[in-house]
Amino acid sequence: VGCNDDGHFLAGTGTVQFLCPPAYEPTDSGWCRSCPAGRYKSESERCSACPTGRFAQEGSEECRRCPDGQVAESPGSSVCIACPIGRSPGSDMANCPLDLAQLALIVFCLTCIVVAVAVLVLTVKRPMRVVDVSLADGRT
Repeated sequence: VGCNDDGHFLAGTGTVQFLCPPAYEPTDSGWCRSCPAGRYKSESERCSACPTGRFAQEGSEECRRCPDGQVAESPGSSVCIACPIGRSPGSDMANCPLDLAQLALIVFCLTCIVVAVAVLVLTVKRPMRVVDVSLADGRT
């Protein structure tokens, strides 16, 4: 009895029980397999789904918190997704509620752009002089 390079253990018989190592769970055939993505195993017997706000890649001993600006919206997430513009992760890292401060900043920036364009148009535009106008037959 032992394990192979993949971390698989042959199930014991009788009263002997072999436990799978962390990040692995037993199969019905008596082997150990790595926890699938979105699930983890540290000390328990079976892999468990990561809670919302956390994620795990295949073969994980623990779930990790999503990076800044990203969330894991459902239990058992294997990836995190970025919040759309104007939204930020909630305290539970499971959803992206509106971020009023970020929206205010976006509105402020857009207002600055509109004002800058208006000023540019008004300063570049020069009054049209009568001598600049010519008729179709060439007369001014």
